[in-house]
Amino acid sequence: DRTPAHHPLRVVRDHVPTHNKVVFLTYDVTHEDLDTGDLAFGSGQTGASGAHGHAAAGYDRDPRFVTMIRELRLPVSVFLTDGVVGPGYVQAERLRAAGAAVQSRTLDRASLRGLPYEGQRAEICAQRDRLDTRLGLRPTLLRPPHGTYDTATVRAAATCGLTALVTGGTPPDRRSPYTPGQIIDLTGAAPSLTAATTTAVRKAQGEGFAVGRLEDYL
Repeated sequence: DRTPAHHPLRVVRDHVPTHNKVVFLTYDVTHEDLDTGDLAFGSGQTGASGAHGHAAAGYDRDPRFVTMIRELRLPVSVFLTDGVVGPGYVQAERLRAAGAAVQSRTLDRASLRGLPYEGQRAEICAQRDRLDTRLGLRPTLLRPPHGTYDTATVRAAATCGLTALVTGGTPPDRRSPYTPGQIIDLTGAAPSLTAATTTAVRKAQGEGFAVGRLEDYL
């Protein structure tokens, strides 16, 4: 059995408590998405438009994203679901090498809430171990699928060595001003991942915000 975390697990939804003018850019991605060859971000739901439902789910197949992260040194956080075994971890390593922080979701995309503790622990710990084996990293943050969780999730995540649950994030909105500590979820953003991220960064700069590294605040 794993040693429980020494500190209580933090749970945040769309904001980190801070007075600093900082926002955080986050993305969810499945291993299956990475297997497409380009970096395809989105919900991973099957749809009529293809094997992974790219058009229906709002996917972006945008290899320019990695280049932008590297050149601008953007401290983004990517939450990875394993999905299936394949070459996707090579693509995840490209993201990591570009400067992105790779964090954890679960082995699959099923909601954790309501599952027995041992089942939740298996999903969470196994994905964290998979990231360690494939990428040589030990993630500290968990974004549970669909943002749902319960007390068993919090307990299981703590025993798996995670330090915080990030249960959500706000979608990009050009009209609403940013607020300190806002977590922005750019998963599947249109018209392209690169364009949406560029817009978010310019909006932050225009409002006097910096893009921060989420891991430094949790």
